[in-house]
Amino acid sequence: MMQMIKSRLDQFLGRGHAAVTVPSLDGALKPNNRLELAAEGISGDAPDNLVLFNGQPVWSEGALIFSGMDKTLLVQMKSDVTAMAVSTAGDLAVALLEGGIEVLDVKGKLKKSFTAPELSCVTSMVFEAPETLVVAVGSTVNLITDWARDLLEQRSSGQIVVLDTISGHSNVIANNLAFPSGLLLAADGSLIVSEAWACQLLQIELSSGQKTSVMEDLPAYPGRIHSSQDGGYWICMFAPRSPLIEFILREPAYRTEMMAEVDPEFWIAPALRSGYSFHE
Repeated sequence: MMQMIKSRLDQFLGRGHAAVTVPSLDGALKPNNRLELAAEGISGDAPDNLVLFNGQPVWSEGALIFSGMDKTLLVQMKSDVTAMAVSTAGDLAVALLEGGIEVLDVKGKLKKSFTAPELSCVTSMVFEAPETLVVAVGSTVNLITDWARDLLEQRSSGQIVVLDTISGHSNVIANNLAFPSGLLLAADGSLIVSEAWACQLLQIELSSGQKTSVMEDLPAYPGRIHSSQDGGYWICMFAPRSPLIEFILREPAYRTEMMAEVDPEFWIAPALRSGYSFHE
């Protein structure tokens, strides 16, 4: 009861979770031009899902998976790739847009295939052991291509699923997550999860599913996260928060009307690119 009263007061006064202010990209998160100054890389058509596989960079472009500095086509999947992970045994796990996960060998040949309702909208994966794959499911309501809708609908239907790649058995260890979009296996064996719509990093115990917030109120929506060779971490912030979007998220009637009448391409929502149309 007290929590409900506090929530109503916050909404009336515009404070707490009802505030439209956002933290600035400052300190360690201060913008820089490292990407602009980096050496020229491999040319690609919207490359995604980059991993190191068999000593070579491997990435997807839609349904195609390429390998190496010479951009050799490794395999063409039956639908677009949404996530990839590499095991210490040398297997490549590939999640597909139409649902399901396929495991390939070093030559791109299919070894195993897994389909289950909980293996859709896969945003990120990591092997906890050679036969144990941890899977982040962004939403059990919306497709991964409808991620902006998932945010505007204020969904928290994401899951963390542990898949046994020997038996094919899957087990949901965490529910009601606000679009988990990145996974990292920490040194202590726990799981670090980027919870995008909550703008935070969670620590989840694989054995119990217990959740602890380790970094809150990030100034942007967190995505994939990887460990670095110096003991730190690289995390992708795929879109910045803004006071306008924070305001829209607190106006359900406006959001409903906007989603019903405006092309999704021009919703007031985070975007991966902009500046290409006057309709914005």
